[in-house]
Formats: sequence, structure tokens, C-alpha cells
Amino acid sequence: MRDRVDPSQIAALLQEASIGTWGVASNEPPLSPLAPPLPTAISLVKRLCPGAFEGVQFGPTLVYLQEYQRVNALLNRASAALADRLQQAGYAARAVAATIEDDSEVTDWGAAGVFPHKTAAAQAGLGWIGKTALFVSRGLDREFA
Repeated sequence: MRDRVDPSQIAALLQEASIGTWGVASNEPPLSPLAPPLPTAISLVKRLCPGAFEGVQFGPTLVYLQEYQRVNALLNRASAALADRLQQAGYAARAVAATIEDDSEVTDWGAAGVFPHKTAAAQAGLGWIGKTALFVSRGLDREFA
């Protein structure tokens, strides 16, 4: 028997983990061949600090990479906590890492086993994928920490 987990409980858990923006997308049909075989995807969104983009011109800077790693670690902790809470309530749930830990040897991103988090976020109505391939959301205008 499953316990009911309502959206306000999810919001409180994620707010405690510094995630204020999240949404739910259908995973039927699967968002990608790499999607876990579950009916829905809960997408968590966290804004990168705007200062991290200073100096980015032809590739990531050290400051950008550090911010990217910080935000991905935060997203991974939050998704693990959410999956754990849902499992405790009797639901099938799986946290999917925000990114590949060591991508230094990836030559074919299409075959790298990366779940399309930006696609899930767009399907959840949280924003869109911009021409720079970054996720863009009006809902993140004031979010920083």
C-alpha cells in the first residue's frame, strides 16, 4: 500500500534542498530510450549563478565549470532525497544523475547514456531549450542560491 505524497510535501522537501522550481512530465511514451521505465518524470531546475557566464566565449571557463559542478551536486542530492521519500511512501522512483561524472572520454554524446533532463523540464512546462543549448526559464529570474 502506498502513502499519499501530495505536491505540497514534494515542494517542501525540495525547498529544503534549495530547489524552488520543479515540474512533472509524462514519460509515456518514454522521453528517451534512456528514461527509466516509470510513468512520470519529476524535473528539478536550479539556476546557474549569472556571474559564472562572464568570460565564456568559446568554451567553459574554470568559474563556469565550478558553478556547473556545484549546481549538479545540489540537483543530485535533491533528486536522491526525493526518490528516497517517494520510495518510502511505496512508489517506484529513481534518481537520475544530473550529468556524467567523468565525460573526458565521451566521443559520441548520442550514445553516452545521458538522460535528457532539459527535454523533461521543457515537457513539464518549466521553460525551453535555447539556441545555446542551455535551458531557459522565465521562472528563474530571481533565483540564485
